[in-house]
Amino acid sequence: MSRPFLPALLLSVAALGVAPAPSVAQVVSTADGRSPITSLPATILAPGSYVVTRTMRGVAGLHGITVQADDVTIDLNGHTLVGVAGSLTGVHLNGSFTRLTIRNGNVVGWGTNGVDAATGTDVRVERLNASGCGAHGIVSGSRATVERCFTSGNGIAGILGQNRVRVLHCTAEDHPVGGIRIDDSGLVEGCQTRNNGQVGILCGPLSVVRDCLSRGNQGNPGFGISLVEAGTVLDSIAFDNAGHGIVTGGRSQVRGCSSHQNGLTGIRVADASLVADCVVNGNAMEGISANAFGIVRGALAHSNGDAGIKTLESLVERSLAIGNAKQGIYGLAGDTIRECHSNQNSGAGIRIDEEGLVHGNHVRDNAATGIYAEKAGSRVSANHLVGNLIGVAALDAFITVYKNSLLGNATDFQQVGGADIGPSIQAQDSDIDDVPFANIVPAVTPL
Repeated sequence: MSRPFLPALLLSVAALGVAPAPSVAQVVSTADGRSPITSLPATILAPGSYVVTRTMRGVAGLHGITVQADDVTIDLNGHTLVGVAGSLTGVHLNGSFTRLTIRNGNVVGWGTNGVDAATGTDVRVERLNASGCGAHGIVSGSRATVERCFTSGNGIAGILGQNRVRVLHCTAEDHPVGGIRIDDSGLVEGCQTRNNGQVGILCGPLSVVRDCLSRGNQGNPGFGISLVEAGTVLDSIAFDNAGHGIVTGGRSQVRGCSSHQNGLTGIRVADASLVADCVVNGNAMEGISANAFGIVRGALAHSNGDAGIKTLESLVERSLAIGNAKQGIYGLAGDTIRECHSNQNSGAGIRIDEEGLVHGNHVRDNAATGIYAEKAGSRVSANHLVGNLIGVAALDAFITVYKNSLLGNATDFQQVGGADIGPSIQAQDSDIDDVPFANIVPAVTPL
């Protein structure tokens, strides 16, 4: 007589460290070689493929499915693992195991986490709804992939991952703390986070966020997308968040992004960072804020509540600032602002506080000054200023103003404290080429 089949799926009371649970049905292999899971709680002790056969409810004080093996695949097969009051985790990886896959179903209402694989490596969670759990929806260890999952209304956060984790095409909404969090070197791509508390997407150093939407995150600090350091945000949108839309640590880059109607700054980056080809609109504070040694290139900053673009010791080039409540572009110290347009702002079109270069810009129809240079050491050259209240204000010694063209400003120059302003020559003067530092003004102010 042959030996009876020994099931790979067993209830392991000793491993759980709890009293014996309700009986678990005998497990047999299915026709396709998968072992069925027919009741909860259950513990997987051997590698293999397992399938949930029906929607099942958990038991108070226990995990739903506990995994204690490498190379395990669990197919929920469209069914739901339902937690009850006092239950633990829906699917729990108990130990430093690798290559666990969980797919195709729902894990809802568990007392702690929906899925907890924090101790594992190379875990894969796909096409899973993890919602309404007491702590987190999905927790993964290193080198995990979480793909096409939905998390909602969990007690702390939606998706948590350690280092080198990929979160792809997922949604995380209505969590009091955060939507998606990766500790280090992660990739978050094609995801949406909505109505979370502290942060929609939070990633540690050397992470990439691409093609994501983070909106309506309303807690404190209420950031849409936040990267700690040396991160990259590409082609993403931050909208209607309570704090900054996109915020990064130093040595980061933000490219091709839009950040609109956020409660603080649209895009805020720390030292030595790049902001390129981004649109910021209707934010309560600055549209873009860049700290020391940064670059802002190809930006559109429109109708923000403070300056459109504000920088320190940085380069701003080929950008457009329109209709902002204060300055269009504001350089705090040591900034270069070149080849930009700054129009119809309520404050100065361009303001530079000290030791800055403002060159080759088109500054038009601002309610106050076109270019406002406040302190010593700045140069204002080769700009075109049209229709401003004051064309150029130079308010300290050792400010040089030359080779600008001015048209239709109420006052062309405001000169204070010995600023060096080149002579004004009318455009039709025959000797214009003989005065290399001249500023060009019209013969007659147009009606």
